[in-house]
Amino acid sequence: MGAGKDGHVNTLLSRTTLAHAVSGSVGSVLAMMLTYPLDRVRTMKQLSRGGKEGGVVEVLRSILEKEGWHGLYAGLQPMLVALGASNFVYFYWFTALRAGLQYLARKSKPRGALADPNGPISNLLLASVAGTLNVLLTTPLWVAYTRLAVQMMSRSKAKAEARAKAAAMTAGEKDNATKPAAVSEQANKADDKDAEPQYTGMLDAMRKIAERDGAASLWSGLGPSLILVSNPSVQFASYEWLKHALLKFRLKMEPTTRDLMHIGEVMEGATEDVVSEAVLGTELSSIEYLLLGATAKLIATVVTYPLQVAQTRLRAEANKRKALAADRATGSLSADQEAQAAEAESQAPLTTLSCLRKIYHLDGIPGLFAGMEAKLLQTCLTSAFMFAAYEQICAIILRFILWRKVSSKQSA
Repeated sequence: MGAGKDGHVNTLLSRTTLAHAVSGSVGSVLAMMLTYPLDRVRTMKQLSRGGKEGGVVEVLRSILEKEGWHGLYAGLQPMLVALGASNFVYFYWFTALRAGLQYLARKSKPRGALADPNGPISNLLLASVAGTLNVLLTTPLWVAYTRLAVQMMSRSKAKAEARAKAAAMTAGEKDNATKPAAVSEQANKADDKDAEPQYTGMLDAMRKIAERDGAASLWSGLGPSLILVSNPSVQFASYEWLKHALLKFRLKMEPTTRDLMHIGEVMEGATEDVVSEAVLGTELSSIEYLLLGATAKLIATVVTYPLQVAQTRLRAEANKRKALAADRATGSLSADQEAQAAEAESQAPLTTLSCLRKIYHLDGIPGLFAGMEAKLLQTCLTSAFMFAAYEQICAIILRFILWRKVSSKQSA
């Protein structure tokens, strides 16, 4: 970001901002590819009551037995699309806002190229704003991902059931297996106008959701998503604070203009954030970035996990209400089910606070943290790999930009 009067504009359009966005996107995709099976475990355990699903190993074994290896990765493709786009937006705005804050700080009180207020409050504010913008821009992708993931998981379970029936037939249970299979085939061929449309991809899912439920439905769940911005906000604020503290300890001083003295003259015209980021990016090792990323996510998860459990329960409750209403409209409910549906409709929808109270009343403190061991294992590993990959990819891109700058100055 240049020191000229248009520096705040260059912040949004600079190659360094784009470098951080690309690095964050690629890093998050690579990390999720490594840890996705644990994400499925976490979702299943959050929806269970009192830990009935068992431990992480038990749930993984159950998925393998029922759905095979493919079941561990059901829904991965749309997840990677949504996650990659989401982290691109998040890192882009976080970097741009932070550089903008640096520009304003230098303009009002020049203190060096890294005059960014590195306190946790400043980082938390920047992360919250970036997270809010990210949610507003990418919620349609996550709505489409949810529909696609449910569709893919249903297909995975159907294939598992088909394999089980085939195994039963080979074991001499053909009579018992053929009848339900035939009934299932007839049911699948039934013409149900209200059936959930089949989606071929993210764009197709968003188009069909908008056509069927209206464009506003692409932002369904926006309120809860904004509440959950607290998790990545705490994560990024913690990561930046820990990284700054470690750099300060390593350098034995505040990381400001120390590394720019001899490079600045050569890099006249180069953006200051490019120089400082590229130099300081070499001060920590990959192992240290792994530990920083995992620790930051550990802090964020422990602080915000009850909110995530509540939001998972609220989404499940909303889907249950929707399914009951649809079945009630078609008259396919029994007398008991009709009574349950009427009782559910008479009750006011749960809020986040009332859901937290209900979970605490039914399951106590353990209920508020149900499935956290799977969450910690998955998200801490994902965060560790993501930040390590992000820092390394970003350092490579920034060094390349520096090399191009230096080469152009020397050849001029």
